[in-house]
Amino acid sequence: MSPFTLTPATSSAARQLEQNLGLLTRSLGRLAAQAAAAIPPDVAAPATESKFDAQKLRLQAARTNVQDAVSYGQSADHFLGQLENLVSSLTNLRAAEASTPTAAADFNAIQDQLRAIIGGGREEIGGLAASAPPTGTFKGTALFGPDAGSAVVRRESTAADIVVPASPLRTGAMQDLLQQDAAGNYALSLADDRTPGTLVAAQVELGARRAALAAALTQLHFVGQGLQVESANLSARVVPLRDFASAQAATHSAQAAFLSAPLVARAAQGQPTPESVFKLLS
Repeated sequence: MSPFTLTPATSSAARQLEQNLGLLTRSLGRLAAQAAAAIPPDVAAPATESKFDAQKLRLQAARTNVQDAVSYGQSADHFLGQLENLVSSLTNLRAAEASTPTAAADFNAIQDQLRAIIGGGREEIGGLAASAPPTGTFKGTALFGPDAGSAVVRRESTAADIVVPASPLRTGAMQDLLQQDAAGNYALSLADDRTPGTLVAAQVELGARRAALAAALTQLHFVGQGLQVESANLSARVVPLRDFASAQAATHSAQAAFLSAPLVARAAQGQPTPESVFKLLS
């Protein structure tokens, strides 16, 4: 004899649970299919996701390297632009020397600005003492001194380096504009016969430095775009792996529900109301 008392209400509840069991079975099949379909063809082990994460970190390091090189190049170009403007102002003063009473003093004032940006010790640009730290720096390092470093980015696709060139300016025509004697007087004055040629040479040098920087920055722009696309593609490949993990977790949950459903149905058959079923299970 059955230990449960069957009533129309309990029979209906039992049929409902049987229907739920059927739905659970079909859901389990769908989840298992989703989990299988989510695995990319080239995924051989669970460790693949961690390998993708390591590759993403390498890509991020490469992008950071490119961004640092771009920042270095842009900082140097910014100050070179300022230097070009100052040299152009010197050229204009030379042309207006006769009509500008303060031209000589203005010429020296602009030379002071050049020295402030480029900097340099007495052995390089003379003067009464070593100049203060230059304003033309990148992360605390002088951009235009003899020890100015180049930014180098390794381009793996072609096994070649992209070099953002240094711009040492304490030599040549720029040195002639900065040079002072021991008393602090500039060696090159507004009225000096060498001044026009020195200014032209300085403009040519600054233009060449900026052109070299522009070429390197253009290359870095395309490299940065390529790394960004590669990073996006890699992220797209990682998403299915993580979806697979979610589907797998859902499958395990469905399996647990599937196994417990017969016990719930058996218990519910002897209970007259749904409330009593919940009390039994709680």
